[in-house]
Amino acid sequence: MIDPACFSYATLPQWQKDIIFRYPDIYLTPNTAIDSHYRDDNGTFCNLRMGFEFEQGWEKLADEFSSVADQLVKRLHQSGLQPNAFVRAYVFKEKFGKLQWQGSHNLVEPFKALCNGYAAQLSVKSVHVCELTGQPGALRNIQGMMKTLCDQEYQRLLDKYARPRSGAKRRKV
Repeated sequence: MIDPACFSYATLPQWQKDIIFRYPDIYLTPNTAIDSHYRDDNGTFCNLRMGFEFEQGWEKLADEFSSVADQLVKRLHQSGLQPNAFVRAYVFKEKFGKLQWQGSHNLVEPFKALCNGYAAQLSVKSVHVCELTGQPGALRNIQGMMKTLCDQEYQRLLDKYARPRSGAKRRKV
């Protein structure tokens, strides 16, 4: 296992590093299927291809999912049911305004169903939480792009796109 002190993704925000280091078995343990693609210049490994690909408002959702996955694996290890159990994340991102998790695992039933069900619930939960602030939000259409935003952030973006730029015509939202 990689020592978190060696992790050198200097450009990641601290909240992302905190989650990655809190759950090293999910994010820092190499997955041989994708190993060669995700090493930095120092040879440090992280399963995530580019860190978390969403804004800090969904930090709590990512941490909750990571905690559930980690606990499922630990229960399987401790019980002796599946000593080789693992969950590995390789993409955790926003897509079409919803939170998406992609990864691999070898969990046995019913743990497999629990993990898959919780991952599927991320999309459902995320459309009620502003991706930017973590406040209650809704899925919104901003010039054809779907984003989950609270009322304040939605209005801020509407105002931003409605402002005429010098020499430009006013854009319709």
